[in-house]
Amino acid sequence: MYLKKNFFSLNNKLLLSILPIIFVSCFNNTKKGSASVSEDSPIILEEIGEYCNSDTSFFISECKNMLLKYTEEREKKFLLQLTETFEKFSNKVLDTVLYTTCFIETNEKLDTIKTRIFEDRDSIIVHSSWVKNNKLLWEKKITNPYIWVDDDPFFENNKWITFTTGIYYAPPNIYKIEDFIRLKEWAVGLGLNELQELDSSIDRESYEQYFENFNGNLIEWGDPESREGLFIWYKPLQRFVVFYRP
Repeated sequence: MYLKKNFFSLNNKLLLSILPIIFVSCFNNTKKGSASVSEDSPIILEEIGEYCNSDTSFFISECKNMLLKYTEEREKKFLLQLTETFEKFSNKVLDTVLYTTCFIETNEKLDTIKTRIFEDRDSIIVHSSWVKNNKLLWEKKITNPYIWVDDDPFFENNKWITFTTGIYYAPPNIYKIEDFIRLKEWAVGLGLNELQELDSSIDRESYEQYFENFNGNLIEWGDPESREGLFIWYKPLQRFVVFYRP
């Protein structure tokens, strides 16, 4: 996959000596970065300017060399994402905020989910939240988000890999409910069971009616490799309930 074993064995001492310097440099700048990620947006690699030191240039050059070695689209895509992340944050604090717009309650008004990805001591934290009318309605925190890239040791215990994963793969995913209408009966049963544990007065007929009239989006969250399922907003109790669980 991304790096061959012989490359890592010959260059691990050099790489491991360089990365701590890079991470220290990030803490010397307290300016928060921001980014907006779209699955369909192309990743643009800009040429390294004068602000980059030799350590930064080395890492970028190695990532670009790896791009020449692999043909799988998924691998190349992650390497492009890793390169762009490093270019943007090599001289900054590892801290950025993404905003996801969607229809949580109704399709008449857009809602915004805020996701902050940041370094806290030795961990990368992904904190998503939804605030409306100055009230926190929902939040979810993930520590060290993981996505399988390759068995090569280069992709183990590397905060740049984790930070890149946090930016591109850890924020909630948004789906149209009509794309999952075939799961209606199952979804009603799952949601009703959860709701009745909270309020025994809720009956199937009332929840089915709510379900039929719901025109918002479904939300998926959790660690990229182990998403917790799809969730639907239940306005009467001001909470998400399960729609589908894998």
